[in-house]
Amino acid sequence: MPCRRRRLGKTVQVMALIAYLMERKDNYGPHLIIVPNAVMVNWKSELTQWLPTVRCVYYVGHKVRMRLDRTSAHGY
Repeated sequence: MPCRRRRLGKTVQVMALIAYLMERKDNYGPHLIIVPNAVMVNWKSELTQWLPTVRCVYYVGHKVRMRLDRTSAHGY
């Protein structure tokens, strides 16, 4: 159970920050959240439940493609 709480705490903190930026600072993004693939489903669920008005775009990268992108970006 402690691991679940730690993940949920980070999720709640990020969602609270986004809600604060939207409601108090009129900052509607875009905001970038990077999470491991293993928790992507949880993040989608939590965002949909707690911030239903936020528009989300999900991108899942692939190791081979990321490796190619890093290589070309550094010129190796």
